[in-house]
Amino acid sequence: MFTTSMKFFEPDEEFLKWIKDYANGRLILDCGAGLGHITRALHVLGAKVVAIDPFADTDKFREENFELKVGHIHYIDDYSQSSKFTAMPNCLLLFCRPCHSDFVEATIYHMHPTSEALYITVPRNFDGYDDLGEYKELAVEISHKGTSAEGEKVWSIKKV
Repeated sequence: MFTTSMKFFEPDEEFLKWIKDYANGRLILDCGAGLGHITRALHVLGAKVVAIDPFADTDKFREENFELKVGHIHYIDDYSQSSKFTAMPNCLLLFCRPCHSDFVEATIYHMHPTSEALYITVPRNFDGYDDLGEYKELAVEISHKGTSAEGEKVWSIKKV
């Protein structure tokens, strides 16, 4: 189980508001949410968001998010269950500095054709790792508002 409270992606509030606005009412699936700091921040801004992380510590997540009455933030820690969410139409999947594994590619594989994934990372990770697998050729860098601690960039992946 992943139990650290380390934050790999630290966006400012403008970046978070941009994500919420970019979603434009779509359900946001925070894929690889860890302990949920991005999920929580988007929830506070009024976004519809679900945390998905098959490697995280569910009890620690609930403890970290207790003040939000966890029932309002759904947390999926079973990959077989997460694919039911990622296959839903018209969602925005977020991958914010994900761990380097086949999790990103496998999740996008289950993504509904009307949904979109945002892969948010530093350029050296985009170039140096194969997180997106076969979907890397579909990734288009898009501009965003706000900034983050390490100057992350945003790539959009759409299947169609």
